[in-house]
Amino acid sequence: MYHPNMFESHHHMFDMTPKTSENDLGLTGSREDDFETKSGAEVTMENPLEEELQDPNQRPNKKKRYHRHTQRQIQELESFFKECPHPDDKQRKELSRELSLEPLQVKFWFQNKRTQMKAQLERHENAILKSDNDKLRAENNRYKDALGNATCPNCGGPAAIGEMSFDEQHLRIENARLREEIDRISGIAAKYVGKPLLTNSTTFSQLTSSHHLPSRSLDLEVGNFG
Repeated sequence: MYHPNMFESHHHMFDMTPKTSENDLGLTGSREDDFETKSGAEVTMENPLEEELQDPNQRPNKKKRYHRHTQRQIQELESFFKECPHPDDKQRKELSRELSLEPLQVKFWFQNKRTQMKAQLERHENAILKSDNDKLRAENNRYKDALGNATCPNCGGPAAIGEMSFDEQHLRIENARLREEIDRISGIAAKYVGKPLLTNSTTFSQLTSSHHLPSRSLDLEVGNFG
């Protein structure tokens, strides 16, 4: 059965869809235009801001190219560096005019040259110190070997020089000298008396501990007169 009201209700449902008027389209378009305009303004405003942040003495950012100095420029800079490693502003400007360089290029060249010379000097000094250190270490090892192979002049055994104090070493040397002197005097006396006063087996401690040495000398003197 046909119901006209149902058809009209469907028709009204289709009419309920939102209509876009020309004003709405114009408003939307203007908003999009405003957005594009604002975004473009923001892009254009970035460049003045960057220019304000840049150093006014610096040039605008461009693609940097590596500048290689000519052989003549290097020779002139090297020659001037030998005479004056620290040129002032006036000298740098004069050099830049003569060599067709920028004053900053001359300034940076001298800075790099001073750094290079300082590094070379430090390497040279380190090499000298290392050589001296190696010589001292080798000499120290020779002394250690000599002390390790040292022998006692009396018994022929290993000498414990490192364990002895300076006074003890001095006393040992003095005792050895006195023993030699006693042996020499004993040999001279044997020529006149006929027999040695002291044999080589007599030690220095026995000589110093003997209390009969003066009487024995007196007996010898009396015997000579008898």
